[in-house]
Amino acid sequence: MTIDIGLLGCGRVAQHYVQFLRELPGARVVGVADVEASRAAAIGSALGAPARDGLPALLAHDDPSLVIVATPSGMHAAHARAALEAGEIGRAHV
Repeated sequence: MTIDIGLLGCGRVAQHYVQFLRELPGARVVGVADVEASRAAAIGSALGAPARDGLPALLAHDDPSLVIVATPSGMHAAHARAALEAGEIGRAHV
């Protein structure tokens, strides 16, 4: 089983996820997003995934089953809620 992962936030914290996501069995990073295009491009390139300019684009274009929220902590709740409200995030995909 493969799980499609989206990474929201491509700053300092996201850099810690790169190696982990490369080695995680059954994981496929389908997209990354950040408000700063250069950060998204760098992390996207490192993970072999397209870079998007925000959560709506990530969800619309890449259809992740799971979103890692690596944005500033004060934004976590809003970003997690937006991902959940977008539809399938948080539901089991078997």
